Amino acid sequence: MEKKTCLRPLSPHLPIYKPQLTSTFPISHRISGAFLATIVLFFYLLCLKIGLICFTYKNFYQFFFFSSKLILISVEITALALSYHLFNGVRHLLTDFSGFLFLRIGWEFAKWKLYFRVPETVWLISTCMILALLSFSCVEIAESAGSSSSSGGVGKLPLPSTTSSPVPSISSRGASWIDECFGPEVSSSAPNPEQQQGEEAGPSNQPLPVEAYPYTDTEVIGGDSVSAIQLRLLGKYASPSAAIIEMARLEAQDLFEVKVEIIKLMAQWDQTGDWMGRGARALDNPRTASGEESLEKLSDIWTDLQETGPLSDVFSKLQNQVFQQR
Repeated sequence: MEKKTCLRPLSPHLPIYKPQLTSTFPISHRISGAFLATIVLFFYLLCLKIGLICFTYKNFYQFFFFSSKLILISVEITALALSYHLFNGVRHLLTDFSGFLFLRIGWEFAKWKLYFRVPETVWLISTCMILALLSFSCVEIAESAGSSSSSGGVGKLPLPSTTSSPVPSISSRGASWIDECFGPEVSSSAPNPEQQQGEEAGPSNQPLPVEAYPYTDTEVIGGDSVSAIQLRLLGKYASPSAAIIEMARLEAQDLFEVKVEIIKLMAQWDQTGDWMGRGARALDNPRTASGEESLEKLSDIWTDLQETGPLSDVFSKLQNQVFQQR
């Protein structure tokens, strides 16, 4: 009679002696989280060192020619990764100490945990907390600048007038969040009319002194000038009268002044573009008869750059237009 043999099943306890993926995952998770937090903290401290007080993680990406949408997506991914590592770091820290204090594990294993795992987790959590404090500080600075701006004391560009009345200097707009993030803003040397009003003597009904236009008609900035804009505006007239010529000159002054302020900001933020040489060409509008963009549109561009900075879509659009002209 043939003897039947039956294979003995493996013990369910044997797999625990095999290398487990879950035993190495917490270690790699702590190392990667601490490395990610350290890199972000390094850029914060570096930009604080060179004077960018209101630096945010978004500003770093402008040097890589990313669009504003890609910048926001990358920032959200980084924030999500740091949050994930932070919460898991707290969980791992509680697991380490609970295993040592309550589960009465061996001292050799506990010592290995305390020497390697706990310092990594503590560094990860503390670094994320420092980043959170820096971020909240930046938000408070930006909100305070925005509230001052909305109250009328800070940084809104008045729309230049197209009439024959004198154009107020753009340099009188005051400080803005750009002062905190990128140092002193680019402005002309004309005095502040509010300070000038407080310092002048005489009757209260005395008219304010008129500020001189900060540029000459032939001064070239960004490849353009007041006289060149005036000629383009007069191109549709066969024989313009003296009044039309004067109105075109005043309108050209308004357009040129706003263009110069935009060009100066773009030259400060985008070091790779030849803004002082051909920056005005990025502000042209070939769909109009004169090739000039409207004063209202240029003012909107300036306001957008002033409020949003290098993260605006206008910044990316102008940057690409100057790059295509090379």
